[in-house]
Amino acid sequence: MNILKKIKSLFSKNKKEKPKTACELLLEIVEKRKKDTSNRPENLTDSEWVGVLNRISFGVECTGKNNSLKSPTRKRQRDEKIKKAFDLLSVYIREL
Repeated sequence: MNILKKIKSLFSKNKKEKPKTACELLLEIVEKRKKDTSNRPENLTDSEWVGVLNRISFGVECTGKNNSLKSPTRKRQRDEKIKKAFDLLSVYIREL
């Protein structure tokens, strides 16, 4: 009887996984590339490539969290960092 319950729980339809967002998928890809830097652009060193990936992941994380800052100066600075991150993403998307 226990075996039937276990089998039933394996195939139950109430286990629904939450679909991943584009931000989560991009962060997973960037983290994989940070661990394995062999697939980097030829014009960048390993440390430069990791720096680019860090900037991209920061921009994607900030976009996914959607946190608002009270200070207009800090908000403007963060928006500039996010814009630069997505500019880097558009340049290096083929290497990801």
